[in-house]
Amino acid sequence: MFGAVGFDETAVAAFVRELRRIAAEGDVTEVEDIEFGRKYTVPGELQGPAGAARVLTVWIQEAGQQDVRLITVRPE
Repeated sequence: MFGAVGFDETAVAAFVRELRRIAAEGDVTEVEDIEFGRKYTVPGELQGPAGAARVLTVWIQEAGQQDVRLITVRPE
């Protein structure tokens, strides 16, 4: 799916920038407290060199940590 919008192993930095953009600009649609911390779901449009796709990104803020990290990204 990511290859279809132009992301491959040579475009990792651009892919990471896009995921960070979605997290920064998107609206959190779901918050869930889980065993390891707090999980956030943020939908967005992944803009690739060859097109765009709607995705859901899922992030976690682990208990006792300030940073949030990506768990997964999948088609919406």
